[in-house]
Amino acid sequence: MTAKNKSDISQEIQRKIAISMIGSGTIEKQFIRNHLDKNPSATADEINEAYKHLVDDVTRAYLRAGYGSKKLVRYLYGVYGITVTEKTVLTWLGKHGVTIQPPTWERERILRSRWERERVREIEGLIEDVESLEKRYGSCVDEMVTCKSELRICKKENVSLMRKLDGCRQEVEELILSG
Repeated sequence: MTAKNKSDISQEIQRKIAISMIGSGTIEKQFIRNHLDKNPSATADEINEAYKHLVDDVTRAYLRAGYGSKKLVRYLYGVYGITVTEKTVLTWLGKHGVTIQPPTWERERILRSRWERERVREIEGLIEDVESLEKRYGSCVDEMVTCKSELRICKKENVSLMRKLDGCRQEVEELILSG
């Protein structure tokens, strides 16, 4: 058995021990492979420590530096040579106890500039104006319905009074003619 074969066998054993210690997910396998390529004589304990450093580093980047999933994917590739999808990174972080934030489009927007704050105030003012106008419109519609109903009543009374007036005229004409 040559020295190269012994180191290959030793490296394979260390790789299998490391996989049993840290897991066999996509990120874990790529990390172990890349770490053993850089440090062929690394033991499973050294790989495990380096993996813990990776978890802490990526968690810190996500929570403190505010990296999103896209930036984390680029970071993992650039620093550690690990190629994964955004969903894989977020799932992996979740497995390590990191609370995953909702997507940015679901979060409330932080107003950063004076211009943004002024625009938001304008929009809020316009929303209040629209709500006020809608209430006024509703009350005007109610008032208009009431007026229409009163107008119908007035028209009916007018017709009734006109009939009475015609009746009174006829009585007056009869009294004049008979008188």
